[in-house]
Amino acid sequence: MVHHNTVNTEVTDNLLMLESYRLQTFEGKWKTLKGFPYCTPAHFAAAGFFYAGSKSMPDNVKCFCCRRELNEWETDDDPWEEHKKRGQNCLFVQLKLKKNDITLQDILKLFFDMKKNTLMELYEEKKKVLEERFQYLEKKVKSV
Repeated sequence: MVHHNTVNTEVTDNLLMLESYRLQTFEGKWKTLKGFPYCTPAHFAAAGFFYAGSKSMPDNVKCFCCRRELNEWETDDDPWEEHKKRGQNCLFVQLKLKKNDITLQDILKLFFDMKKNTLMELYEEKKKVLEERFQYLEKKVKSV
């Protein structure tokens, strides 16, 4: 069963390369920000973002490639401009700036970069959990 979830997560991550799939992640979750001309699901998806909101951060979005998260959007913020400004090392941003000169090799690099960043994010999450458990156990041992 764990393997099945891992496969589903991997398929979902792969589908996030598609703008149309990123757009679907906003359906039924994104609350339209009135007076925010650029903060629309279509603009976010085109800029490489998918919906990653929560109760505490309902306007949180995440790049499928570099995994950068952005939130607390302001009226004149443009998702693409914000991504370019804060994600200069994002391969998706770099390739989108190339426009029509994208090769198959570029797409493969994008795929591998996305996978690398996803694995690093997972590694950091697991590392944090293990460090917290270690600290807890260390306190328990010292109190004995």
